[in-house]
Amino acid sequence: MSDTQFPPPPPGSPMLGGYSLTDWVQDNLATVISIVVVVLLCIGAGIGVSQWLSGKNEAAQARLSEITTEWLQGDKTQTRSVVDQLTAYLADGPPGIAGDMALVLLGQAQEELGSTVEAQASFRSGFDAPEPLGSVARMRLAYLKASTGDLPGAERLFQEVMQRSPGLAPQAALEMGRLAEMADNTEMAVARYTEVTEKYPTSLQSGESRARMRKLGVSPEPKMSLPDFADVAPVEVPDAEPAAGDAAATGAKE
Repeated sequence: MSDTQFPPPPPGSPMLGGYSLTDWVQDNLATVISIVVVVLLCIGAGIGVSQWLSGKNEAAQARLSEITTEWLQGDKTQTRSVVDQLTAYLADGPPGIAGDMALVLLGQAQEELGSTVEAQASFRSGFDAPEPLGSVARMRLAYLKASTGDLPGAERLFQEVMQRSPGLAPQAALEMGRLAEMADNTEMAVARYTEVTEKYPTSLQSGESRARMRKLGVSPEPKMSLPDFADVAPVEVPDAEPAAGDAAATGAKE
């Protein structure tokens, strides 16, 4: 775990370069409120697919899909209904991955309603879910902690995600740089963004890290790996034999 100390930001105050908490939330809107991403992460990673598709879980799958569809197609006025439905759904003890997904979705719905304490509890309950869903729950809680000013708590969770989920590691690393920006620590932010570009050079987060570094007044340069010529063995070139015409000319001169 990192020992980085983040001072709490003053409520409502602008952060480094005008990068405020509102800016940070807007930048992460898709990650903060997306339900689809959670579902795709779980199914795409193949977590419990056989169990998810088994006959005994068809009813649980169908019911969770109904609730999720209602949420996606509705508006915020329906979020309270979604919370109630997910709470009742979990009370029935859905098996396997269905219950784990419902916990994360419930946390998101509670967060949308402003029920911070309840949302944190739901996300924590999802920590034991198979990966990457367990890390998705950690990411959600990290965003929530950052939005309430608990930057050290958010950083610890992003660190855990980096250790547990290779697929989510680039995003978690990027968010740690943003946390440093929020703490008005330019040097740390640049170091975090540099780490993203070096560890995950082909990721989308690498490009975003370079963009954020430029906004901080740093021009990231791609590193070129050059050979150490001192360690390069000399190449032995064999003596060239004269061509037939050259040999005849040489004989004529003699």
